[in-house]
Amino acid sequence: MSDYGVAAYNEARADAIKNTDLAWARPVRRFNVPISIDTGNDSTPAATTERIRRKLDHIIIPSWN
Repeated sequence: MSDYGVAAYNEARADAIKNTDLAWARPVRRFNVPISIDTGNDSTPAATTERIRRKLDHIIIPSWN
């Protein structure tokens, strides 16, 4: 009986370690994959600057007087 308990404990421990290793494993990095970055509708620097300027103009900062 005692040997069975030890064996079951070791098997459960080994299974838990395997599952932990799988959970912590990093995904395989794929090389030579084209990277596309979506920056929104406009990709020119002037359009991006204008979009950021409009966003900043609409920000309301409360004053604590």
